[in-house]
Amino acid sequence: MKRLFVILFLLCNFATFSQTLTHNITFSPLPVSWQKSENKRMTKLNLNYKVVLFNKSETPEDYILRIYNANGIKIGYKTGTLNPLTKEEVEVNNCLTEEGETPTSVKLIANNIVMLIIANDNNGERLTSYWPPDVGAKQTMWINHLAPEREQFFTSLSVCAYTDCNLKWNDAVKSEDLGNIEADNTLTFELASVYPSNLPEAVSMANIQTQESQSATGIECFGNWDDKITFATLPTTWFSNTRLIFPHIAYSKTLYWTGLIIGNPNSETANIKIRFMGEDGRVIQTQQTTIPGLNRIVMLFAHHNTASPPLPEAIPDGTAWLDVYSDIPLTGFELFGGNDTTKADYMEGIRATCEPFEKGVAPYII
Repeated sequence: MKRLFVILFLLCNFATFSQTLTHNITFSPLPVSWQKSENKRMTKLNLNYKVVLFNKSETPEDYILRIYNANGIKIGYKTGTLNPLTKEEVEVNNCLTEEGETPTSVKLIANNIVMLIIANDNNGERLTSYWPPDVGAKQTMWINHLAPEREQFFTSLSVCAYTDCNLKWNDAVKSEDLGNIEADNTLTFELASVYPSNLPEAVSMANIQTQESQSATGIECFGNWDDKITFATLPTTWFSNTRLIFPHIAYSKTLYWTGLIIGNPNSETANIKIRFMGEDGRVIQTQQTTIPGLNRIVMLFAHHNTASPPLPEAIPDGTAWLDVYSDIPLTGFELFGGNDTTKADYMEGIRATCEPFEKGVAPYII
């Protein structure tokens, strides 16, 4: 009986110990910016990365941060403990254990810790930042924005594999095999790899898909080819919703512009209602329109408000945020930038919110 008790005690302790080893895994590519040389050759720029970790719980939380190159080889790491409601800023280059390697992705193993990724230039100036989704990897990743102005803008895609994956590109015109990547590897490419010349007019959004039982995660980087290194980073979209909230339209259209995209990832037409909201919460205007399958609406709030394709009515001035409803699920995001490059030379992107929430976390304020 004593021996049985010891065995049961050990098994219970082993089970408890195993449960403590169960952590959430957040795996993400690092942002990428591109430039063109005088001979029009595309090159990726070397950037400096910072990972901001924030413990959103009421108890201390341990973490492991791993850094990988494009081939899935671990080239650095950091471990630590975060006290409740505290943050830590981790310089990725300071964590590298292999010289001459280029960091391409990071993997956070922890519970109740959120991760924000920041890319800086060589002078330490912030270029872009984004937070990975907290819904886990999926088989289909939607890309909501493909820049048709190819000579002005680059569109970069990066995909990290949670498992061995066969990746396929799908849009309204074609389906193309992107090849196989092994677990922990990262595939990064510019839109020219799929469309070397002009983007077909029928193509405004696309998805990258894995096979059944495979999963991956990805980001899109969108920006200018010029030397200013102005770009935004957005996670590829894995979820859609019949309600989208675009929480902020820049008040000063002299200094800033705000662009937003409402995408229809379905094969059928979406019937949508757009409520243009004022700062005081009142509805300034309501419009109803449709979005054909695999299409989108692009709105720009600037010196002149515009929409493409045009909405039934002009976009009203004084809009502070948008509330969008649809009979089928939609995707969406916003871009912000500066009109006066001497005062606000940047671009930033955020995802549309699907539903209101009671508590939010802002892990990094500069």
